[in-house]
Amino acid sequence: MITLASPLSLKRSTKASFILNMNVYRVSHYRTLNNMKILYKSLMEPQIEKLPVFDRIHITYTVYPKTRRLCDVSNVCSIHDKFFCDALVELGKLSDDNYKYLPEVVYRFGSVDKDNPRVDILITPI
Repeated sequence: MITLASPLSLKRSTKASFILNMNVYRVSHYRTLNNMKILYKSLMEPQIEKLPVFDRIHITYTVYPKTRRLCDVSNVCSIHDKFFCDALVELGKLSDDNYKYLPEVVYRFGSVDKDNPRVDILITPI
């Protein structure tokens, strides 16, 4: 099993952040989404490059929000899942992200972590 850490938001500019959740994703312009996907991949690339090439995997996403405010775990994890799986494929670590290579994806709540809010990504080869 391998664990990686992903940020809950991306810096768009010096004044704006792009929060990685479905509520922001569904109302964003397609060019913004493409730019954020590219930025996500570049931020995760140092961690992904250290990974072996996988045949088949399970992925578990665990959310550690900054505050106790209730959040919808799937709203957060679904965008991380989309961006992360696409990065795995584009960086040559997984042939494709369809069910043949990725038959199970799990979303979980971890705990509140005000000092290090993130989404942990646990990859389990099968």
